[in-house]
Amino acid sequence: MVDMFYTVMMQLIDYHLSIIESRQMSNDNPWVTDRFRQLIRARQSAYHSGNVPLYNKYRNEAQRLAKRLRKEYFERKVRDLRTSNPSKWWSSVKKFLGTSRNIDLRHLSSDESIKDLDIASEINIFC
Repeated sequence: MVDMFYTVMMQLIDYHLSIIESRQMSNDNPWVTDRFRQLIRARQSAYHSGNVPLYNKYRNEAQRLAKRLRKEYFERKVRDLRTSNPSKWWSSVKKFLGTSRNIDLRHLSSDESIKDLDIASEINIFC
């Protein structure tokens, strides 16, 4: 009975949730899709064959699609970050911006002999 149930379920899953094969190169941007890759291949083949009007058509389509995909990707990322916890949000923002996690506050002090533990009190005095 279990084997029959498993067989029927796997057939239904294979039929309704078919596997779509997609390839992504390690150096691809996260927003790159198969449709975008197809446009790039078509553009390059038109370029190599010397068909300028077809090349221009595919170039324009690829540029428009790239702009839309980037916008949708980053909007989706920001929307997901706003529903997550603040710590994760800020760490992701710093990752997007490429800033380091450790911020050196010693430049706020006018006295160079102040230790790390005294920086907070020095900042409070400054404000």
